[in-house]
Amino acid sequence: MNRKKQSIQRNPFEEFMQRTKSAQAAVPQNLDAERGALCSCLMDPARAISVCLDELTELHFYHPPHQILYRAIIDLWTVSKTMEFITVAEFLDKQGLLLAAGGAAYISTLYTFLPTGGNIEYYIEIVKEKYLLREMLSTCHKFAQMAFTEQANPRGLADEFQKAAMDLQRVHETKAKTERLKDLVKPALDRYEAAFKKKDKSSMTGLTTGFARLDTMTGGMLAEQMIVIAAREKLGKSALAFNIAVHVSSIGYGVGVLSLEMSKRQLIDRYFAMRARVDLRKIRDGAFCLNDTHKLYKAAADAAKAPIWVRDESSVNALQIRATAQNLVEQHQIKLLIVDYAQLIEPLDRREVNRERQVAEISRNLKVCAKELRIPVIVISQVNSDGETRESKALQQDCDQLWKVVTEKRKKPKKQNWKSKKQQDEDDEEEDQSEEEDSPVRPCFLHVEYNREGPTGFIPMNFLRTMTVFEERNDNPY
Repeated sequence: MNRKKQSIQRNPFEEFMQRTKSAQAAVPQNLDAERGALCSCLMDPARAISVCLDELTELHFYHPPHQILYRAIIDLWTVSKTMEFITVAEFLDKQGLLLAAGGAAYISTLYTFLPTGGNIEYYIEIVKEKYLLREMLSTCHKFAQMAFTEQANPRGLADEFQKAAMDLQRVHETKAKTERLKDLVKPALDRYEAAFKKKDKSSMTGLTTGFARLDTMTGGMLAEQMIVIAAREKLGKSALAFNIAVHVSSIGYGVGVLSLEMSKRQLIDRYFAMRARVDLRKIRDGAFCLNDTHKLYKAAADAAKAPIWVRDESSVNALQIRATAQNLVEQHQIKLLIVDYAQLIEPLDRREVNRERQVAEISRNLKVCAKELRIPVIVISQVNSDGETRESKALQQDCDQLWKVVTEKRKKPKKQNWKSKKQQDEDDEEEDQSEEEDSPVRPCFLHVEYNREGPTGFIPMNFLRTMTVFEERNDNPY
């Protein structure tokens, strides 16, 4: 019986190691592009250097003499505004760096390397691409060595590698462009004209929340905004966020829900209670009536079409949230992200013991997530009876909008706190007990405490606890 010869397949890891040994001979670089960038700075300094300052540092250059020369060009430009050959050579010579920069003869060749310095952007892009590839190799080599030694905790090592990968992604991002005010005029007029031509003349320019008064006050949820929904325990902050998610999905926009507190099962139960307007406990216990059955089937049909993507994970850090959000945007084009809730997000650096600094880093990453993906991000935060904690301060400082769910007796700020701490604690405890009573409707207020884009105020609401539904009351907001 003839047997087919089986080809021996090499281990991909062995191939990687073999290539790594000879990598020094083929480090990603393009010396001509580096010369082109330097030549542009020498020939057309007024334009080229201003562009380079926003895009390059000396570390982007691979050739050591190019690093020294680029640094000298930048330093010289700040003091003399001239790039003549004699001036550059003398500047380097006084610092003892002329030979290290390649010598006077080499520098003189850069002045004739290009006929014009008008293609600086092209050379910058190549230099940045090669730098990014070198950084990738360096990062992979570093973590490969750490993996070989097996000294680091694998999970912690994976988190550090993910953070390094995110940092690499930012290396190649173009910095914010400086523009003259007149360049912003036409885009602004286009936006105004589009708003004028809208059939709906409401003041809302962002994504609707489903609550008319809230939309009027805030203008909706705008792209790149981080919105914090804060409240004490059992006041419905997660329910409010999910109400918004269901509404946004009902008008055809995708929503991502990253739940660190509730499971997918709990979320789908809430969806059915909310859409069918059936008591959540009756749904779980099977105590609903025949009429409720028809409502639940209708809610099931709605759920099957709802563009909501849910992930429940109790152990996740801010970088993992950013990666998940990016995948949701790329694969499902979500327009809103909800993170429930901030205090349960794990720190990136487990060695950092200060929880306040941990939450500050988490807050910055969530803010970056909103800006990078150009979508609003709702972050749920738990606060104490005073309305804030030291941990929540970072979130409240970074956010674009801050909404707080408050009970009716707390609807207005206190002008003077004359009670002792003991009396205040007793009042808070009494209030917490009253909130846990079985009243199906809990009057409350949504306090728009901070709004970067407009007014603030209190919006009267009802929280239908048994169905986890929020509704606006007819009372006048203030």
